[in-house]
Amino acid sequence: MEALSGLEALPGTRFVLVFAQLCGAWFASLLAPLLAPLLALAGGLLLYLASPRQQMRAAVRRRALCAVLGALCCGVAALSWHSQAGWPVALCATVATLAASLALMPFIGAWIGARAAKRATLPTEVGDNVRPSRRTGIQ
Repeated sequence: MEALSGLEALPGTRFVLVFAQLCGAWFASLLAPLLAPLLALAGGLLLYLASPRQQMRAAVRRRALCAVLGALCCGVAALSWHSQAGWPVALCATVATLAASLALMPFIGAWIGARAAKRATLPTEVGDNVRPSRRTGIQ
């Protein structure tokens, strides 16, 4: 904000500068702790998609890009947590969230794969589109 301090003499810019300072404080106090776990989870998802035996998608063409973006998301999450609590807490929180994300991704991938396989076996013709009732199982 030091570079913008000369703008205070202009009419109407004082409000903009105060608003920018308040938004910076709001981001640091409220949005950063909410953004950090989401970034760590997104990093885990991208790192899982970069693995060769992932089950979420049929084929991921750019695995290296997914790995780099996943590592970048985890790094930004660690920086966001660092602004709140320091490096030891930031690293522990990032690693714990990343581990939880990577532990859940194979189960989510298997669930998505089972849904895709079930969808592939559903009838496609108009006459075969009769589904059984959920309560009775009778068509």
